[in-house]
This record gives sequence, C-alpha cells and structure tokens, in this order.
Amino acid sequence: MNINIIAAGKIREKYISLGIDEFMKRLAPYSPVKVVEVDSESKILGRIKGNPYVIVLEISGKSMSSEEFAEKLREISLSGVNEVVFIIGGAEGLPQEVKNAANLLLS
Repeated sequence: MNINIIAAGKIREKYISLGIDEFMKRLAPYSPVKVVEVDSESKILGRIKGNPYVIVLEISGKSMSSEEFAEKLREISLSGVNEVVFIIGGAEGLPQEVKNAANLLLS
C-alpha cells in the first residue's frame, strides 16, 4: 500500500515537519511514503489520482488512539486499497469540497 501526504502550501511549522518525518520513518519499512506540497488548497483534489482512501487531517475530525489508527490502516490495507492519501490544510483550513472527498476526517 502506497502512502501519499498532500500538504497545502510549504510546510513551515517545525512540529508538522517533525511529525511527517516521524510518520515516514515508522512507515518506511512497510510502505513507500511520498510528500507532495501544493501551492494552494484548490490544487489538492487535482493531485489525487485513481481511487485512494483519502484521510483529511481536520481539527473537527475523529480522534483516534495510536492503536485505533493502526487498526484502521490495517483494515484499509486488507480491503484491497493500494493507496492512502493524507491531506494537510493550511492555516485557513480546507475547502468543503476537499473535506467532502475524504473517506475519513481525522483530528
């Protein structure tokens, strides 16, 4: 299963950059991970190809423990999905159309 992270704008916040680095380090043994930065939220949906499982990181999304999140990824993998896309919005949040494209809103 491939994992792509799409970020709106340049990732400037150190805590986000460190979180992505940690996420990539933990997943690298199991799955290829790629980070794509787009210059505006309006270009996010254009970067999604095929039929991936889309997870939007959203403050009002569902909270999960690490164990619940690991189980969710396992379920996605077992369902036959070959790609998971994580979307990170900018400071202003994400357009509703991006949120509507999500399979999961995750806090």
